[in-house]
Amino acid sequence: MIAVVAFYGVQRYLDSPLGHMLRAVKSNETRLEYLGTSARRVLLIGYVISAFLGGIGGTLVAIIQQIATPEFGFWTKSGEFVFIAILGGSAHAFGAFAGAAMFECVRFYAAAHLADTWQLILGVVLIVIILYAPNGLIGLRQRYGQAKQGGH
Repeated sequence: MIAVVAFYGVQRYLDSPLGHMLRAVKSNETRLEYLGTSARRVLLIGYVISAFLGGIGGTLVAIIQQIATPEFGFWTKSGEFVFIAILGGSAHAFGAFAGAAMFECVRFYAAAHLADTWQLILGVVLIVIILYAPNGLIGLRQRYGQAKQGGH
């Protein structure tokens, strides 16, 4: 239930004028400043929302696992979240879910078949995504959806 509410809230935020300004900061921060909007304010609001969602996620993990270990504060754990964000894409709230599902599938099957080098497989998948789908799985889906519509 919490994931559905978070999904809905994030998608509403991304579709709002503030979400569009956040995308504009990504492409050209100076242009946004010339339009009279503070890029610093837009980024601050985005960081606060991100921290809030991260806090909710951390709380849920602690409740579900009934333990909080120092491993969660190590840099590799945050690296997994960056990997998931790149894999899923940032154009849509569903990107986080798609990226997490793909990350877990790749990690599970890579660890099952190549136990000692599963991180290498994850790295190769990340490089392939960056090279061939820079907007992540969601961007890839949107690109192929537009190609299908254009073909008919």
